Amino acid sequence: MFWRKKQLTPQEEDELIEKVANKIVDADLGPVSLMFIETYKPLAIFWGGLARFYSAAWLPFFGNLGDLGADIIDVFDRVGNVDKLIKRINDLIKEKKKIKKSKK
Repeated sequence: MFWRKKQLTPQEEDELIEKVANKIVDADLGPVSLMFIETYKPLAIFWGGLARFYSAAWLPFFGNLGDLGADIIDVFDRVGNVDKLIKRINDLIKEKKKIKKSKK
């Protein structure tokens, strides 16, 4: 876990997944991101390790953003959390479509 000894709790992991999913859907990147994430999922451990290796030297200089980046890498290093993100993005896309439909 980089330079930190902090381990995220399951509740903090879920909050981070929710934050990431909301950012993706708010930016209208749902379908594109789902395609990318589905491609990423089988190699989540590999990509997480690669991200950790290449960002470990400079991520601490970003302070709180560096901590957030490290948290994101730690959370999405596990396939189960990637599945949770995919499910949450799909749910948010459906909710957004229902809201748009009800406004018409």
